Amino acid sequence: MTVRDEVTHAPFRTSQIEHAQASERSFAVLWVLLLCQTGSLLIQVLAACMGRLNAGTGAVVVSGIASGLTYASVLWALTRPQLARAVRNTAVICLGVTTALQLRVMDPLMFRGYDEQLHLRTLSDIDSSHGLFQRHPMLVVSPRYPGLESLTALVHQLGLPVLVAATVVTLVARLVLVLVLCDAVEHLTGSPRKGGLAVTVYAVSAQFTFFSSQFAYQTLALPLALAAVAFIARARWARDPRPLLIGATVCLLAVAVTHHITSWLTAVFLAVWAVTESGGQARRRVLYGAVIAVGATTTWAMIQWSRLREYFGPIVEDEVSQATSGYRRKPFSDTAGYLTPGWERIFLVYYALAIALVAALLMLTYARSVLRRMQRYAPSSNSRRWEPRALLVLLAALLPLTIAVRVMPSWAEVGDRLSSFLFLPFCLLVADLGVRWYQSLPTQQSQSRRRRLTMAVHFPALLLATAAFVGGTLTGNGPDYERVPGPYLAVADGRSMDAETLAAVRWAGDELPAGTTIGADRVSSILLASQAGLWPVMKNDDKALYVPRLYFADKWGPEQSELARGLQVQYLYVDRRLAQELPHVGAYFYKGDTKGDPKAPQQLTQAELTKFDNVREISTAYRHGPISIYDLSGLTGESKAGWFGKTPAIGVRIQLAIGLLSGLALALIARTNARRVVTEKIKSFQIAAGLSLTFAAGVATLCVASVMLLLAHIWLGPIVFLSMALAVLLVNPRWAKFLFLATPPLMNGAAGLLMNGAARLRWKKRIAASGMLFVLAIAQSILSAYPEDVTKVRSILDDPSAVHMPVHNLNPAGSANGAR
Repeated sequence: MTVRDEVTHAPFRTSQIEHAQASERSFAVLWVLLLCQTGSLLIQVLAACMGRLNAGTGAVVVSGIASGLTYASVLWALTRPQLARAVRNTAVICLGVTTALQLRVMDPLMFRGYDEQLHLRTLSDIDSSHGLFQRHPMLVVSPRYPGLESLTALVHQLGLPVLVAATVVTLVARLVLVLVLCDAVEHLTGSPRKGGLAVTVYAVSAQFTFFSSQFAYQTLALPLALAAVAFIARARWARDPRPLLIGATVCLLAVAVTHHITSWLTAVFLAVWAVTESGGQARRRVLYGAVIAVGATTTWAMIQWSRLREYFGPIVEDEVSQATSGYRRKPFSDTAGYLTPGWERIFLVYYALAIALVAALLMLTYARSVLRRMQRYAPSSNSRRWEPRALLVLLAALLPLTIAVRVMPSWAEVGDRLSSFLFLPFCLLVADLGVRWYQSLPTQQSQSRRRRLTMAVHFPALLLATAAFVGGTLTGNGPDYERVPGPYLAVADGRSMDAETLAAVRWAGDELPAGTTIGADRVSSILLASQAGLWPVMKNDDKALYVPRLYFADKWGPEQSELARGLQVQYLYVDRRLAQELPHVGAYFYKGDTKGDPKAPQQLTQAELTKFDNVREISTAYRHGPISIYDLSGLTGESKAGWFGKTPAIGVRIQLAIGLLSGLALALIARTNARRVVTEKIKSFQIAAGLSLTFAAGVATLCVASVMLLLAHIWLGPIVFLSMALAVLLVNPRWAKFLFLATPPLMNGAAGLLMNGAARLRWKKRIAASGMLFVLAIAQSILSAYPEDVTKVRSILDDPSAVHMPVHNLNPAGSANGAR
């Protein structure tokens, strides 16, 4: 090579070296990020183990460290001077998935959230009946918005266990949330960094790490609603808006059948947006989305109106009562007298102040920009228009109010739910303001000064943001006893689901017929409904009959017998540990269940909980330790409610026939011109929407399709899907050959894509080591929960000293009463 050639190729060599160095730095950031995420998961597992060993405050502190490490490592990666798109995407995915897994590793063998158990009951009814709209004993509106449960049932039909299918759907919803939010902010602002930072700001929301990670309908509805808004935002100026508007329509339909409040708020937002949007095609396309949202939401709500009124009526009355009566709860405490530790109070107060100050800063910044425009364009009438940006600022300004209303117990939940929606415009504005501030720093003329100023601000900002995230986590996750495992506590949701409770519920599910009516406390009721398939009875407002009166009565007399007959309660579940303390969530059964002052709840006594042993007409069906299940059929007779029929059976031959015929039809269609047309449509949709919105549209399509299949009582099993795939491969042997030969190269190609072409073995080893630590964390969490959830439950059921009477052998006269 001549000197001339060397000079000619010098820039090319320089660019190669710079590219290699940039790749090296990106891999280093990726490895540190993945290592921190895996480490935070391991620390969270350690917190769970410490909680089960009754470590108390120590377990809570370790859990807080795990949450802080998760957030700090993601924010550190997203604020690096050079941000590669691979690093940005990995950080965003980690923030969505790791926080959800941290909630799940606390007990990977069962869902311990109260709302999760409510939706598991709806899922159980769908699985048992192969249909929709079965009555729900605890949450009447849940079966009427079955999008989440229907999608989970579809995943379950692939052959996955129910718990695994529910976890998969939850993680998919989390991915949709963070990816769509990141993509939408990047599309609106034109900055990839702003998209990633917006996700970190949204993660500060009190609902992000807890409620939005649960198996609950808002977890799926919120990301699909955000996807619909993102579709419409892209469609405003698109040359061909049809694919985008179709995607928005599918997402809005999925939201309408998944969650009532999310669908209503989405429709209102789109309607206001259509009014404030500038004229022309942009307004028409936003108006299209608003019409679809309002039409779908209104139509579905009208169909479910009776259930919605039954569900929201008591809630509205309770909110109005607390607002007008002036009732306030004692700060940093619950009804059982539990006090929040001092270090947590600091984080909670800091979180509230930080949100209020940032919201005030956004309003001040926007007001200054409006004043500058008014001074510059004073003669113009357009300078005073209320633009969509003002709408976003107004919504973000409402966030401090959602924190202020937490002084009232019932309004606290309303504030937390609203914050999930108000944080969406808030995160967009904060990310935009932060990046614009960074870009306003001195440029190339004083690069060293810019670097020093950035470093001086970066570390304190990282600490302050992480502290706000921890404060938001503490605010949304509730008291300490709801965040980490530990000994039994009275009516404390997950902490009330110990081995004794689970064993009694397991016995009831095995021995009592499905749909049997039973009275129980708040937490045991939902477990008996979701895990045992029974029908818990709380009250009958039409006849002014209430189950708590059976428990709070000093003795059993004719009045209690009449009450039991009127309620048609066949069994009573009694846990004598309820007399040890006041309920932690405010009531043993439901709000206002006691006959005392609601500001000073009445505590149950041992005498009230043992009076059933001395009644001749009541027999003991189950007893172990503090828990007894009493049979009242001698008083009330047999009683059933809800779904208690036989599960429709689909024979193996029928499933094989359906799968083979469907696979044959798909394979034959693939040989026609329809395959090319469908492929082109999907490609054009992906080009217009992007990968994130295409993923969201696919989830929404599956959600709507699963609801339609269940409405038609069509239930597919794993044999159907396997035989369908077999038929397709048999008709198209080239596909089978391609699949067999292409799998190893595709796996190697995926690994190469992850490494971006850098053949550096040490990075592969480090990433593989991080993956092994991740698997170890999941395995350890399962091993930690197994003794409490399985071993102890089995030993209780096998205990020969316990009363485990077969139902058909019970004597209505009470011969089994008091047996040991």
